[in-house]
Amino acid sequence: MKTPPKLAAALLLAALNAQLTTSFAQGSLTPPGAPAATMKTLAQIEPRTPIAAAPFTISEPGSYYLTTNLIAATGNIITITTNNITLDLNGFALMGGSTASYGVMVPNFQTNIVIRNGHVTGFGFYGIYAANVYGGRFERLLVRDNTYVGLMAGRAGIVSDCQALFNGGDGILAASYMAVVNCSAYNNKAVGIHVHETRSRIENNHMVSNGCGIKVETSGNLIIHNSVANSVTNNYSVASGNLFGPVVNSSTIATNSNPHANYDY
Repeated sequence: MKTPPKLAAALLLAALNAQLTTSFAQGSLTPPGAPAATMKTLAQIEPRTPIAAAPFTISEPGSYYLTTNLIAATGNIITITTNNITLDLNGFALMGGSTASYGVMVPNFQTNIVIRNGHVTGFGFYGIYAANVYGGRFERLLVRDNTYVGLMAGRAGIVSDCQALFNGGDGILAASYMAVVNCSAYNNKAVGIHVHETRSRIENNHMVSNGCGIKVETSGNLIIHNSVANSVTNNYSVASGNLFGPVVNSSTIATNSNPHANYDY
């Protein structure tokens, strides 16, 4: 029995409406609430503490950085009294006068101190005093024109890629278990690089026109691949009992093939 044309059309339209209703059903139009914040906090973007004025005491562990040059007529610019510090000079300078004591002072026993990337100049005592630091790292620093020592770096740490110029005492002074590598010292009145304790490595440094180029006071250190020239007294002053690469000069360089040699010229 044939379905009448009008009835067939009605049935087809009903079937299509049912499919459309099922296929294109929508959820609730009620908003779910305010959108969550997507902006990061300043601490998340730059999780470091800026230093913009002196004097400044670092008493909480963390990372700190300069935002400008800092100048002090008296006292210290930065004093560190806690462990686990990174101080990034950020390419800026700590500048003092003859009555300013220290650019950076670490007065007590501390561990895990990093100081890097800047200039420390013109202080009445030391540019950086870190004799009490164990596990320090000092890198890419220029210390100059300080009355006594440019950089005094304690024990069990690293001094790398630093320059010491025109200091009234030693350029770089280190104690024990230190690595002093890839540094240069020029025209420091006492010693370019001075190690006064044991188990340190002095390697690949360049000294010119210091009172003494490299001085090692005690035994048990490694001194290799250095070059020293034009010292007032001795290019090398190294105590006995050290592993000290042979010193090569203009008369022996052509015949000496020791890969650990130091150079004197």
